[in-house]
This record gives sequence, C-alpha cells and structure tokens, in this order.
Amino acid sequence: MTVMVISQTSTHPVFVIGAPLSGAGRVAAWLGQHGQARMLRLIQASGPEWARDSDRLHISDDAAATVRQGLATQQGARIETHPAIALNVDVIATVFPRARFLFLYRDVREHLARMLNAWDAQRYVHPSGVHCGSHQPWCLNLPQNWSSVAHWPVDQIVAWQWVISTQWALNALAALPAERWAIASFDRLLSDGQGERLRLTRVLGLPTPATSPVLARVGEQSPALANWQGYGERIAALAPLVAAQADRAVKLFAERPNTRAQRSLERSSPP
Repeated sequence: MTVMVISQTSTHPVFVIGAPLSGAGRVAAWLGQHGQARMLRLIQASGPEWARDSDRLHISDDAAATVRQGLATQQGARIETHPAIALNVDVIATVFPRARFLFLYRDVREHLARMLNAWDAQRYVHPSGVHCGSHQPWCLNLPQNWSSVAHWPVDQIVAWQWVISTQWALNALAALPAERWAIASFDRLLSDGQGERLRLTRVLGLPTPATSPVLARVGEQSPALANWQGYGERIAALAPLVAAQADRAVKLFAERPNTRAQRSLERSSPP
C-alpha cells in the first residue's frame, strides 16, 4: 500500500499494518487522526478489477501521479489502516515516498483465534465473492495465489493468510530504510501504553499528543488464555505452519533498527 504527502507543509502519512484482525484499526485510532482516504484513492486507481483476483494493487506511474495530484490540496487523515495494506507495502512506499509504516504484532495464538472466529461466523466476507473448496465464502484478505490453497481446510487457509500477510509485510519493510518503519507489540501497547505512545510518536515522526488516551480496556490483557479459549486444539495443529514467521516477527523487537532490516531479509524466503 502506498501513502502520499498531501502538501509540503503537512505531516507525512503513517500506515498501520498487520495480518487481518491484528487490531491495527484500533491502534491507528489511538495514535491520532485516522481513516482510509489514500488507500481508497489507490484502490480506485487500480481499476474495477481490483480485489477480483487478489488484494494486490496495480498502480501505473500515470495513475500514481494522478493520486498524488488529487491529494495535494487535501488535509486528510494522517494515519491510515486498511485490510489490504499488509500485501501492498512496497506499492505504497513507492507511490508515497515519505510514508512511514508501523507493523503491529499480536500473540499468534489470539490472533489466529480471532481469524478463525471470523471464518466460523462468516464475518468480513471478501467483496470478490470467491469461495474456498468447502463452498464457504472467502473471509478477510485475499492474497495472491489464493486459488492454490482454496481446496485446503479452512483452518489451514487461515494459517496461510496469517503467514503470507506477515511475510509480505516484513519482506517489504525490510527493503525500506530503517527510519521509515517501526514495529509494535499489541501486548506492550496494553501494558505500557504511555511509554509506547511516546516512543512511536518519536520514531514515526508524529506530533506530540496533547493528551494520552488509554488503549487498554478495563481488565484487558494480552496474551490471555481467554482470548483463544475454545480454539486451543485447532491453533496447536496450526503451530508448525506459522512458527517461522511468528519467530521472525518476535525477534525483530530485539534488534537495533540499523540491523533488523538486513537480518529480516536473511531470515525470509520469497513468498
């Protein structure tokens, strides 16, 4: 996904990204003015075929210039989220060369539980109208090559969505200068909201907030057994499928910004 500078005096945009249902929208709202104005412009520029085959954006140079020009005089939301961002970081970074990105990691057990629940309840049905092999409507995001796994059991499709979303996002971020992106853990945002808000404000170049709203709801904890209760056996079966990318994301927290990008690339394999 790409973000564009609105004017010479406006603050650069920030995109909050993560695998589906990571809580990116909630974190974006907590950080400041948020919306989807730029993403919606990019989707429109991708043409009517967007999302029919996958959630990948295809933006020509002319279309990118049109998007930039159309946003040049608008003071839209500074922080953006959208389900397709994780699969399009490289596109967004090219179209909007001053954009910064925040990758949000959430405990993989509760993250998978949220995704499994969405599929079970048939929430967030994909607008393409495609179905998986069990004839269920496809839910959440639609990565490229989805048809190659459509015949899999739904639980394995969910694990694949999580892995591909995480892998594509981290691969694209690793190719960017370290100062253009940051990583945050949902559990740390809950336990040390004030400290994390100050850190993210600094590293993402956001205005210093006048107030510090609390992200955590009363009694909310993460990770917490209650957040994946009822999905334990299903998640345990998926653990080998997600382990490599989960380990890669966790290890990014322990690395200095000037070394994490190169090491992330060394650990990755092309999606």
